[in-house]
Amino acid sequence: MVLSLYGIASRTNLIAFSMGDFGKMSRILCLYLGSPYTYVSLGKPIAPGQFSLDEVKSISG
Repeated sequence: MVLSLYGIASRTNLIAFSMGDFGKMSRILCLYLGSPYTYVSLGKPIAPGQFSLDEVKSISG
């Protein structure tokens, strides 16, 4: 799984997540694993599985 890269790249700023319905939650989990940010939409999603900014705010608190 792509999120396992966070265990390998602990000294770098890594942004890694999966796309589509299968990888949607990895866009949130990457934030808790050390990613400095994730990509969100400000309106209509432009990538498969992309959350809106409001969705990420409500999920991550």
